[in-house]
Amino acid sequence: MSKFLLLSKFNHKEKIQKSDSSKKKIKLPNKLAKPLIIGLVIVMGISYLVLTNNVSTLGFELRSLEDRVEQLQVDNEKMEIEAAQVKSLQNIEEKSKELNLVSASGGVKYLEKTGSEVAAK
Repeated sequence: MSKFLLLSKFNHKEKIQKSDSSKKKIKLPNKLAKPLIIGLVIVMGISYLVLTNNVSTLGFELRSLEDRVEQLQVDNEKMEIEAAQVKSLQNIEEKSKELNLVSASGGVKYLEKTGSEVAAK
């Protein structure tokens, strides 16, 4: 039984050594690592600033367009009210009096057809 325990311990250590050797570490030379990391930090910083600037610019544009939409809605409501006032019967009667138009309240007379003649060119 002791041989079995000894073999199981040996197999376990062997597995640990295999798993450690399967992990390969990439090592960069010290002369290359520092400039590479600094360059990456600079590039990421600049890209962050550019993206932040674009987002804020788009936010200002969006707000100005929203203000424009609100103003156009107010103007549209005013124009609808004005159109309703112009179309009102009271307004039409006032305009007809200003233009000296005669009302058709006396009735409408239609011409009657007296024969079979038709006007021709």
